[in-house]
Amino acid sequence: MIIKTLPIKDIRTDAGTQSRVRLEEWLVQEYYEFLTSQDKDLPPVTVFFDGLEYFLGEGFHRVMAYQRDGREYIDADLRHGTKRDAIKFSLSANSTHGLRRTNADKRKSVTTALDDREWGSLPAREIARMCDVSHTLVSDMIAERKGIPKKAKPVKLKNVIEAPLAEPPVKEEPPLKLAVLPEDDMVQEVLAENEQLKDRLAVAAMDATEEEKELAQETIEELRATVKNLTLELDAVKRSRDQFQRECAELKKQVKMYQNQLKKAA
Repeated sequence: MIIKTLPIKDIRTDAGTQSRVRLEEWLVQEYYEFLTSQDKDLPPVTVFFDGLEYFLGEGFHRVMAYQRDGREYIDADLRHGTKRDAIKFSLSANSTHGLRRTNADKRKSVTTALDDREWGSLPAREIARMCDVSHTLVSDMIAERKGIPKKAKPVKLKNVIEAPLAEPPVKEEPPLKLAVLPEDDMVQEVLAENEQLKDRLAVAAMDATEEEKELAQETIEELRATVKNLTLELDAVKRSRDQFQRECAELKKQVKMYQNQLKKAA
């Protein structure tokens, strides 16, 4: 791994190497708050250099946070490669770390691979490995393109309910600093693997076909991401409410003070 500090303005973020459906504003803000409150940097982004241009393969949220903080440079895991190499790398980015991909993100990665003349001609399992998704998802998307109707039974979530997922608690203080910002990589990796293991055990206990289990696993991952987003949104609402209440209390004090002054003047 070659870590090099690069000018942010030289890194191409507009070349179609982003495989997410959208960037999450809440995560950019989390990274920005970390940069402004801690004397530390975020982990390096991944950049591909073809001899002329630098293409960002992974780390779009971090780049935006650095820009928001007014920084001009960022550390990068610099790799030799073309724009196409950056796109290929991005297809499976964040499959094991960082913000988990949604089902829509996974479908976008598969769509990018299928639209490519070379990658699209590969077997479904090879495309699945490239995008780090289930081969069932790839097969289903290929079938959709060919107009073949999908036959799938309803997913049975009985056993998943018997082994409920642990939702993150809602606290008054920012709850996801450590989960999102990997200050201690070993701790974060263990926590992530523990969470994934719980999910796999729950899915493995289901009375369902392999296809249904894979669909359930994808649904669980998307629900976890949704819970995280809702938790952060709720926390932001609470902070706004507390600020509003403090301002109201201050205004009441001022009004009472003015009323007392008017009484004395009268």
